[in-house]
Amino acid sequence: MAQEGQRISYGEFGRRMIAYAVRPEVMKQNLERAVPSEQEIVVGPSAARVNVQIAVGDVRELATGGEEVLFAVPLSVHLTLGVNLLVSEVQYAARATVTLRMEVQTHDPLTIFIACAPVAPEEVTVEADEQSGVADFLQRLGVIDGAIQQQMAAALNEQIAASAADRTIDLKKLMDHAMADPEAMQRAVNGS
Repeated sequence: MAQEGQRISYGEFGRRMIAYAVRPEVMKQNLERAVPSEQEIVVGPSAARVNVQIAVGDVRELATGGEEVLFAVPLSVHLTLGVNLLVSEVQYAARATVTLRMEVQTHDPLTIFIACAPVAPEEVTVEADEQSGVADFLQRLGVIDGAIQQQMAAALNEQIAASAADRTIDLKKLMDHAMADPEAMQRAVNGS
């Protein structure tokens, strides 16, 4: 097989390999698989039932120079709350936003790991879509918003912890697998 392109250093090869492996569109696809698009959580002392619909936004590169590769991933969340107030259940809709902070790490022997910082409750912003008197009152008290922030952060952190394997790229294992079947590897390289 003839060599194509200009020769580059090992360091440059590594940087390009990492940049290709963790390009924003791939990271977004992985997050969409790791974070369920719909779930239900129970919050607050009134046991409000919250239907949560999560949309993963576009992944933004924050830093890609030197030894750091950092990304920010906004999550937009649509919430439908049902609050039981003894005499009736009040329903209202809200929006929440949170940004996941991710760092690309390299580990021995040849592993790329996408570390995700835990989400703190204060990083979850909640805003009611439309206010009824009761919903406005509950939001002013902070009873619902504070509880939503706590539960959303807890749920996201649980999903982050559970998705560590999905954020791990074991290049050695992938290369060993490819080398075990050289004919399949050649077909993949030739596009056949």
